[in-house]
Amino acid sequence: MEQILSLQEMKEFCFKLTQKLTVPHLITLEGELGAGKTQFTQFLTSGLLKEHQAHSPTFSLINEYSGWKFPIYHVDLYRLENAKDLESSGFWDLFDEEALIIIEWSNLLDEKFIPKSWPRWHIKIEHIDTIADKRKITMS
Repeated sequence: MEQILSLQEMKEFCFKLTQKLTVPHLITLEGELGAGKTQFTQFLTSGLLKEHQAHSPTFSLINEYSGWKFPIYHVDLYRLENAKDLESSGFWDLFDEEALIIIEWSNLLDEKFIPKSWPRWHIKIEHIDTIADKRKITMS
């Protein structure tokens, strides 16, 4: 568990994670609305892409970022209505190639269908103080 006291500390934490990434890799993010899941993804991908700012795929469901040695897919399941929507989005095809997949609102996903061979980190982000940028990050 990490206690993050500022956005700068979150950025540094994400940079450290980029040094440990293997591919393929799945990162699932959990947290309330506004907890910092997209900010976390922005910091993580900025450590890999240098020239790209990740943005929330809330309406597109999946954003693809190139410029790293492998594709990076940023998935936001917040607006997912049913499993059929997920299937028609091409989500399951993402696991057919070596990539980094980051999923926001992963609690809406039945993870039993995710390939067991994919290493994964589950990251839970919680506000400690809603006024400041303090967060608790639990990684498993």
